[in-house]
Amino acid sequence: MKIISRPEEKIKIQKAFDKLLKDPKAIFAAWANRQLMDLYGRAQLERWQSKGVSEGHTWAPLNPGYAKWKRKRFVASPGGGRKMLIATGNLLAGVLPPNKRPFGPPAGEHFRKVISNATVKISTTVEYADDVDQDRVFTKFSSATIKEWRDSWETTLLKGMKIK
Repeated sequence: MKIISRPEEKIKIQKAFDKLLKDPKAIFAAWANRQLMDLYGRAQLERWQSKGVSEGHTWAPLNPGYAKWKRKRFVASPGGGRKMLIATGNLLAGVLPPNKRPFGPPAGEHFRKVISNATVKISTTVEYADDVDQDRVFTKFSSATIKEWRDSWETTLLKGMKIK
């Protein structure tokens, strides 16, 4: 971490911060890009590791015939064909922010996010994602996860307004 010792740099940074605080949409965008994406990425990774249990939507087991085929077909892929919802890695990469991916295609290839007017929209370009989501939910979050995100946003706002 760089410590700023020159007064003119401190003033410049303070002015930029003051300007940011006057624009709630800018505060939201900054929070969403940093903190929310981190929280979202962790929640998705935990969901994949727990097969949906962490978010209250336990994934149904694979059909035994498909599971056998998958183990043979994707033995050299991430998870060795044994991990639920991971064959090529595209689906997981499509729902994770680039900095949260343990493997998968190049950053940004399938993951999409749009932040505007205090709204965050996350989507994927993986063509079969909707079909998978019907049987093994990965787009809905538990009330506990949503509360964690709201608490983070509230904390950010309170710190910005210097209210404790």
